[in-house]
Amino acid sequence: MRERSTGSYNDITEGLPSRLQLSTHKDTYRKLREVIYLLDMKYSGIKYTGLEELDPFSLYATQSVLESDKLGLVLYLVLFKNYDVPIIVVRNNRGEHFIIDGHHRARVYVWLRRKIRAHIIYVPAYKPRLSKPVCITEVINPPTGTPEKLIPLRHIVNTIFFLEATHGIIARVWREKIPITRLKPTQLPSKTGTSLRHKSFLPILVYDYLGSKYVIDGHKRTCTALSLGLKSIDAIVFTLHTYIGLIRASERIGYNMFNNEYCSVSTPIGLM
Repeated sequence: MRERSTGSYNDITEGLPSRLQLSTHKDTYRKLREVIYLLDMKYSGIKYTGLEELDPFSLYATQSVLESDKLGLVLYLVLFKNYDVPIIVVRNNRGEHFIIDGHHRARVYVWLRRKIRAHIIYVPAYKPRLSKPVCITEVINPPTGTPEKLIPLRHIVNTIFFLEATHGIIARVWREKIPITRLKPTQLPSKTGTSLRHKSFLPILVYDYLGSKYVIDGHKRTCTALSLGLKSIDAIVFTLHTYIGLIRASERIGYNMFNNEYCSVSTPIGLM
C-alpha cells in the first residue's frame, strides 16, 4: 500500500499565495462532498465508487491550461517529499475519465509514467463543456508574480515543455541521485557567481540520453556541491529518448565532466 504524504513542505511552500496552496487529504474529502452535491443538482444516477488507480494518459482535463510554477511545485513535492494526495475524477457511461480536481498532479504522473490514485464519481450522462487529454494540455507562465523560490522549478517545467513541443514527444521524468563526475555540462563555465538563496535545496535538471547525463539547469549548484566535497547531487532527470541540441552544445564546449578545472572558472558565491 502506498504511503501517505509525510514530512514538512515548509522549505518550499511557506508563504505561497492562495493559488499555489496544494490540496491535502482533508481538503480532498471536503472537495469530494462539494463536487457530488453540485453534480447531483444537474445529473441523475450519481454514485461515488471509491478510490482507484488510473493511467494518467487516459485522463481528460476540464480546464484549458496549467500553470508552470504550480506544476513545478507539484513535481518537486511528488518526487522529493512524497506528496500523494488523490485527484477527483468523474467517469461517464462511456468509461471516460474527466479530472475535476488535481490537473497538475495528473500531468506530473504522465511524466512519471505511474498510475495515479483517484476518487471516482460515476455520472452516466456527464459531458463537460471543455475537455482535452491532460497529457497535451497547454502550460503557461501565470499572469501574476511567481515567488522567487519557485522560479527555478518554473524554469525546469518550461524547459521540459519546450523540448517536448520541439520534438513532439512526451518526456519521461524521474528522480535520481547522480555522481557529480558522471555529469556533463552543457554551457561554458561562467566567471560570474550568482546567489543561490532559493536554489540551495532544489534539485538540478538533467537530460538522460543513452545513459549519459547532461546538466540542463544547475551548473553552479553542481559546482557548489563539488566544492563542498559532495560526491553526488539530487536531480530531476528527463528523457525524450532522442538526441537534442544541448547534447551538441556539450560536445562542443570542451569539458566532458564537472571537475575542479571546469568549476574553478565557474565559481558560485556560495550557499546563502
